[in-house]
Amino acid sequence: MVGDRMRSTCADDMSKMGLKSSASHQGSTRQERIHHQHGRPDVARIKRDAEVAAAEADRDIAIKAR
Repeated sequence: MVGDRMRSTCADDMSKMGLKSSASHQGSTRQERIHHQHGRPDVARIKRDAEVAAAEADRDIAIKAR
């Protein structure tokens, strides 16, 4: 919407200068935005937490086996 308004507002001036608007918007899905926002740091945190939980479980099992 913002891009459309900008193009319509500036179209005459750009045309006078011999310029064409080539800006385009590539939409993204909700899922793509979520992945982008949470991204790799979240995945790394989840993996780290899983590794810690597994190590703690192994430790607890070893203690109980004594």
